Amino acid sequence: MNLKELKEAVGANGAVLVKRDGSLLMKELPENIHAETFSIMCATIYGAAITANSNLKSNLKKIEVEGEAGSLLILPVNDQKLIALYSNSKINTEDVLKYLK
Repeated sequence: MNLKELKEAVGANGAVLVKRDGSLLMKELPENIHAETFSIMCATIYGAAITANSNLKSNLKKIEVEGEAGSLLILPVNDQKLIALYSNSKINTEDVLKYLK
């Protein structure tokens, strides 16, 4: 997986590939973002959403966070890994999924 290509293909400002425990595997981030902290927080968000979603008996497909400054998209790659992307504008989930296939 090439995070730089993915980031450019979907119009993201940054991307990380992390284990579900928050361990950073790959990064394509600006220098002003602390990669390890960003990775841990994305894994924490995902873990909390999995726990909250477990009562619904449904598989979690994605997490989208939107704010005034942009958006964050967190997707499971497999049972052990997540990809998180952020952008100044909304990221199209389908574009990311096409790239990951």
